[in-house]
Amino acid sequence: MKHIKVIVSDIDGTLLNDDKDLTEVTKDVLIEAQEKGYRLILASGRNVTMVMPLAKQLRMDEFKGLIIGSNGQQRYDFADDEFIEEGVLDSELAKEIFTFAKRNQLQCLVEHRGGFLIHTPWILLPIKIVLLYLKTRHLLKRKQTEPYQIVSGFMMEPSMKVKTLRNTKQLDLEITKMGISQYKIFFQAKEKRFVELFSKRASIAKVTSFWYDVMPLGMNKAVGLEWASSKLDIPLSEFIAFGDAHNDLEMIQAVGYGYAVANAMDEVKEAADYVCSSNNENGIASVISALINH
Repeated sequence: MKHIKVIVSDIDGTLLNDDKDLTEVTKDVLIEAQEKGYRLILASGRNVTMVMPLAKQLRMDEFKGLIIGSNGQQRYDFADDEFIEEGVLDSELAKEIFTFAKRNQLQCLVEHRGGFLIHTPWILLPIKIVLLYLKTRHLLKRKQTEPYQIVSGFMMEPSMKVKTLRNTKQLDLEITKMGISQYKIFFQAKEKRFVELFSKRASIAKVTSFWYDVMPLGMNKAVGLEWASSKLDIPLSEFIAFGDAHNDLEMIQAVGYGYAVANAMDEVKEAADYVCSSNNENGIASVISALINH
């Protein structure tokens, strides 16, 4: 792997451990890699605002790193402060997905350019209570001028609005991404039909056993990496990438060296070139340490 110049990592389930923490071991190795000239890219289903605090913790602002957010839709380059957001979901399709979710008692989160719309069925009463708390806290925080953490790993811009999704008329806007979720056991009976209905009209990625991301058709992290490759003038063959979920598949297949962490979904392990230790065992750190100290 002597020709590798760019390190790419997913965040949840890959870079962070199961407690959503960045371990000191992984942090130190990735900073050392940047000090030695490797470029670092964080590629996540989270939007750029949510990724930014972690990127700064890794000193990516100093070393001119890049962020691929919202599964490729958002892209940010610290080198020139460039932010790009590309692609929206067809509003009629979004309405169909919401209607399906509502009929099947699934949670539906809609991310649009002004904030979030959230539908939570009563079967998820504990989550409804948490969301009410978060909405209330957000209203109290909107006097701030800087993004703030509303819950672990979840950053909000003060200008964003968080509203309850009640009807399809609310979806006549520019939707960047949707999330569909439910308790794991309940969701298993619904997900096959969900995929059958919508996978040909949108990019659908299983992020966890209970959550699907829905993006515009053809949008994925590999699209974001193509942009990064052009920006850096470095071919994707000189990238190494790490992931754990379906939304990492295209990314790890697009680069020179694709790694799945040991806790990754089976399909991701099968698609990867290699499998490393899990996110709880500093899997990324072990591979990168060997790379930069060979």
